[in-house]
Amino acid sequence: MSGIGSLSAQLLCAFAVLFTGCGCSSSCRQPAQGEVLLKHIGTSNSMGTFQLENRSSEGLWFYGTADGSGVVNALPPATTIECQHLDSKGWISEPPFVGTFLESAVVEVPPAAARRVTVHMGYALQHMQGVCRLRMNLNGGRFILSEAFALEPPAHP
Repeated sequence: MSGIGSLSAQLLCAFAVLFTGCGCSSSCRQPAQGEVLLKHIGTSNSMGTFQLENRSSEGLWFYGTADGSGVVNALPPATTIECQHLDSKGWISEPPFVGTFLESAVVEVPPAAARRVTVHMGYALQHMQGVCRLRMNLNGGRFILSEAFALEPPAHP
């Protein structure tokens, strides 16, 4: 009987690795190690621009596509916007992404490198009376949180 239970546990871990990239290790959903910085640079229309700096000794990977200028458009499985209203103490996350990208790519940020990353900011734009932050999901189930940022209402001429 213990062999069957052990085999079941191994299969469960194999499926976890396949679907989440982190299996049964304690690194699932853990913050990225080393100094990894994610800073909001600005927002134009519905796209936010962030600077991702990898000062750690390990490469970072996430779902995205790079354009010819080196700017990476992070795809929804890699990002979640969390916002907090001024009169609230808790963070509220945008609904999780459901779907697939048939032509999605994995972008690498090697150690000691930085990349500009753009993210769709539709959810954050609904929370103009507070602050938001970006959670970027990385390889191995790790993640990084940006510093909190406030969005300015668009200027009217």
